[in-house]
Amino acid sequence: MPTQEILMTCMHCMHEQMQQKRIFESPKTAYRLFVQTDKPIIFTCENGHKNQIFIQDFSFDLLLQWAFNDFNNKNIGGAVANFSSSLERFMELVYKIMMANQGFSNDEIEEHWKSLAKRSERQLGAFLSLYFISFHSMPFTLKEYESFAKIRNDSLHNGERNYIKTKKYGEYVISVIHDIIEVLLNNVPADVIQQVRMSVTPLVQGIPVTTLYSSLVSWEFSSDEVKEIEKKLGQFSRTNGQEYAKMASRATKEQKRLFVDSNGKLQLVSNKFYEEKNKDRKYRGRRTFDEYCKFVEQRESWPDIYRVIDMRCFD
Repeated sequence: MPTQEILMTCMHCMHEQMQQKRIFESPKTAYRLFVQTDKPIIFTCENGHKNQIFIQDFSFDLLLQWAFNDFNNKNIGGAVANFSSSLERFMELVYKIMMANQGFSNDEIEEHWKSLAKRSERQLGAFLSLYFISFHSMPFTLKEYESFAKIRNDSLHNGERNYIKTKKYGEYVISVIHDIIEVLLNNVPADVIQQVRMSVTPLVQGIPVTTLYSSLVSWEFSSDEVKEIEKKLGQFSRTNGQEYAKMASRATKEQKRLFVDSNGKLQLVSNKFYEEKNKDRKYRGRRTFDEYCKFVEQRESWPDIYRVIDMRCFD
């Protein structure tokens, strides 16, 4: 599986600092680790604490982040490889979501997918067939798919490094991903998608888990009214932080939602009220290739205050 690096601090050390009331003191050490798309990150810090990091992003999303990072760093071969892997893992994810929506259990889905593993043509055929059965349309034409597959093959097998072709390939990949996500959000219940999300990474028992979430591709699906509600809530939280935190706690306990009324007052409203406001939902996650490049570039910085220990291996 493709790997990339991540810098992490020890969550146990941070917790000890909080217990010692040193909550404003930054950890002095960061650990450089390998990330893999199919397993949690496990490492032991210099003080002997075992850490398990669960990255709650879909595998395709991580691979896409790495593709744009490679592209930004002029690693054209790496970008093509990760764009290709991202699209393959995305189609695997969508296939599993469609199977779950048909009522199959996670175990049944995994067992079925294993029968298709390492057989890319069979995977593509199974994906397209189930997609057509599920949504009565095709996600892309085979002719277009094969034309972009040639860019991939020329890069991976013939060593071609072409900046313009790589960008076109990346644009095609994100276009397919955006289009299919929009179809899923309009046709598949959110709890089905969440069921598949939570089944993808097996955790190691006995090691405390820290969850990270840094998704690149947005799955936001909301109405204009809800966007306006969220905008007002954001403004309110920045100017009235304590009141917002108190009301947010109440909302969680009472299973309600927050709402800023026409007088600028923070209120609790029912989920039904919120659902009514969110009837005319639309997918809001589309970004251009250049926007993704810029977004990933801005994420790459890391504070200079840390002493970095190189631990690019798994325990």
